[in-house]
Amino acid sequence: MGGLLIDARHWLHLAARSRVGARSEDAVRRALSGLEAEGWRLRHSLAWGGRGDIDSLAIAPTGVGFVIETKTRTFDERHLAHARDTAVWLRRRRRRWCRRGAFPVLCVVRARGLEAVEDGVLVVSPDRLVSALRAGAGTSPRPGFLAT
Repeated sequence: MGGLLIDARHWLHLAARSRVGARSEDAVRRALSGLEAEGWRLRHSLAWGGRGDIDSLAIAPTGVGFVIETKTRTFDERHLAHARDTAVWLRRRRRRWCRRGAFPVLCVVRARGLEAVEDGVLVVSPDRLVSALRAGAGTSPRPGFLAT
């Protein structure tokens, strides 16, 4: 009986972590959604050649791709390495998607005002995500009166 209780607690803990992660990924999707009107292509939960998935991919009209790894509160070198690895994989395997390269991004959902580069990875909070991607891609939003 005690073993079953320990097992149940373990699985409940994993389910709770998955729920938090899914909410964080949804927050990033919402932050990125406005880019589609500017000609960006967005993909989410993409399978790749390694462990896990690519949380989000944003491809600018200029052909620059951004592989976005989502974290809720904290990150470490393993997460930075995963973001770098997925960007390298995308550059090699999906050149048609990102003809001008793919760059790693780590978005920390519960942070605010965060925008830095750590070990070759753009680390950013959702409030800075879109402006950082636009700057990295060399695009800017169209003024409202010019939008079609």
